[in-house]
Amino acid sequence: TATVDNIQIQTQLDYTRQGHASIRNFIPPSQIQQIYHDLKTYHSSYHNRSSKGEDSKPFMQYFNTWRHDDIDAGIPSIKQLATSPLLCHAASTLLGIPSVRLYQDSIFIKRHPRDGITPWHIDARMIPLDTSRIITFWIPLHSIPSLEDGGTGLLFINKSHS
Repeated sequence: TATVDNIQIQTQLDYTRQGHASIRNFIPPSQIQQIYHDLKTYHSSYHNRSSKGEDSKPFMQYFNTWRHDDIDAGIPSIKQLATSPLLCHAASTLLGIPSVRLYQDSIFIKRHPRDGITPWHIDARMIPLDTSRIITFWIPLHSIPSLEDGGTGLLFINKSHS
């Protein structure tokens, strides 16, 4: 199990050289379960008040839920994780800098299998900042099958960050 205090040097090198790395099991399972529960509640509430045409979107997405303090406006457990020392330390360690600032949280809900495969894309194009010192954490809220079992949580193109 990884913790933010012991992100292995190889993981740090992978991130620096390849532009991506994997840190597994460093967020407590109870925290992931709470986020999943809160997200289901939030999504149900949002979906009940959403407009027509919602089903035509490629997937459901929410942004900056950490900026709100009540479940009607946001998701407190997301704020707790997004602003936690756990993610901040992991980000600063991987980026090799003393401190970080949160730009946004983005929650994507794929309505599998209807939504299909997400096409190749570059996240940095969506961030209006003139820097390559950006990090994204992809945190699945459920188990992802291995490649051998037909699963692909996320695929990266090495060195596409530079």
